[in-house]
Amino acid sequence: EYSDILSLKYIDVIKVKNPDCEVNVFYDLSKLKEKDEIILKSTHPRFLYANKVLIETRENVNYVVADSIEFQSDLIVLNLKLIPNKDLKTLRKIMDFTLNDNGFMSEETLASGIYGVGTIFGPLNYHSTIATTNNVALKVISLLSNDYLITEYTGIEINEDKCGLCGLCVISCPYNAISINSEKITVDKFKCKACGMCVSVCPTNAIEMNINTSEKILKTIEIFSKFNKKPKIIAFCCQSCGYAAADDAGLKKLLYQPNVFIISVPCTGRIDTEFIVKSFEMGFDGVMIIGCRKDSCRYIDGIEKLKKRVGLLKKILGPKLSRRIIVIGLNGVEGQTFAEISNKFYNLLKEEVKSEA
Repeated sequence: EYSDILSLKYIDVIKVKNPDCEVNVFYDLSKLKEKDEIILKSTHPRFLYANKVLIETRENVNYVVADSIEFQSDLIVLNLKLIPNKDLKTLRKIMDFTLNDNGFMSEETLASGIYGVGTIFGPLNYHSTIATTNNVALKVISLLSNDYLITEYTGIEINEDKCGLCGLCVISCPYNAISINSEKITVDKFKCKACGMCVSVCPTNAIEMNINTSEKILKTIEIFSKFNKKPKIIAFCCQSCGYAAADDAGLKKLLYQPNVFIISVPCTGRIDTEFIVKSFEMGFDGVMIIGCRKDSCRYIDGIEKLKKRVGLLKKILGPKLSRRIIVIGLNGVEGQTFAEISNKFYNLLKEEVKSEA
């Protein structure tokens, strides 16, 4: 839609300058990724869709070749894609939001009271930009009209009796929500996003989630382990991307092995190495961890922190068990990839289990 409107503007400008000029707009369908869906909305007679579009120059004459049909051209204009502002990567570290797979701001990860409008979220036409701007204005008016702000806290709780003031939680928090004051740990509940990264690094178990506690996750692993068929796989999936990809596979009716048991976590950074070790102790043959892609992590760097911990764990476990742990980054619409990875990992483990029998 964005490209259509931009192309129509080109046509209007050119026609004003030269009413007799013939203008053609070509869409190269081969450049679209498989995951993209194209909706050919434009019915403009000069919008031409081809499976392959080439530009050739012969004897100082330019040609556009669309599916082997040549169009002689005096001027060729390339409509390039919209590139996100390079400063967004710096800004995300200050304002604690996530970038999507295309490098634009991800709206659902903005902190309370922070808003974005226009093409900061991606390509938008004029009318959509005005509509989103008006929507944000209404949200700001609604926010400022309240005397008090009320929020429901579902983050972490700290047991001061267990806390050794090591400071690992302070370092691990991507939102600077934890601090050490007067020889005790304090949590800014407005900054805390309940990602759980601090819980996974606490050596004394002094920090715990209000929901999805470590005890609950360990109990879930134990219950899933009662399934007897081999090989069986435990899959820890982050809520934003990993679990969404598994859900996408289900919605698309893609088949993957029923021996894959999924546990949802807020972020892969929440995954304690204890969960992985416990899975092997309870008889699971493999551990899959599916999170967001790098720079698309809803909680900024959870997947990267998890990879470092898993790397250290693999050195301790040795090569045999290390092969049975995989960490993958996906986005929420990659159900096809989720199914393929699950089946490939299952078949690999099946051969190993067979050779051990």
